[in-house]
Amino acid sequence: MRKIAHLGALILSLLMLLSLAACGQKDTNATPYTPGTTVGNTYTNEHFGFTVTLDESSGWTFYTSEQLAQLIGQTSEVLDNSETVSESLERSKNAIEMVAIRTDNATLIVTVENLGASNGAKYDESSYVDTALANLAQQLTNAGHTNVCTEKATLPFAGEEHYGILVNTELQGVTMAQTIVCVKVDNYVAVVTAVNDSDESSADLLAAFTGL
Repeated sequence: MRKIAHLGALILSLLMLLSLAACGQKDTNATPYTPGTTVGNTYTNEHFGFTVTLDESSGWTFYTSEQLAQLIGQTSEVLDNSETVSESLERSKNAIEMVAIRTDNATLIVTVENLGASNGAKYDESSYVDTALANLAQQLTNAGHTNVCTEKATLPFAGEEHYGILVNTELQGVTMAQTIVCVKVDNYVAVVTAVNDSDESSADLLAAFTGL
């Protein structure tokens, strides 16, 4: 039950983060987006050019689409559960594409935001992170986190360098480390988040992602 509570608070804070850059945006993209896919123990996103395979024998489990819908419904009204990923992004909203969780509560999450044409031109990865950081600490606090510390960073991901955010918080008395990487392609941004409450670095979890 604690695992679900932690994950729910994390999902809620991520949806809040994603809503910042697209606030007030109405326009759409000329370029269609094809969502990533999960097949077996591998998630692949050709649009953003990365993939990850997680070993089930190490305790990793991917959430099904039904589990994702249930989780979102329990934690936030930001995303209408009746919408598919494609429909949501076409309406200039955000969507959770992948959640994988390990038996020790380590978690990997991929969310995608449609910035639209105007905001797509306005934001690069660096300014997107700056915008998110402006309110992220408060958003995490509102979601139940305490002792929140956030920091902008340049991080290796899938063979390249990207801007991201290092987050350290406490949630229900448990110390949590989060590493957030932003990957922008065209007018879409993938936010890849690794979270852990053990001695393993959350950044190390992102090493499982490779480029296509």
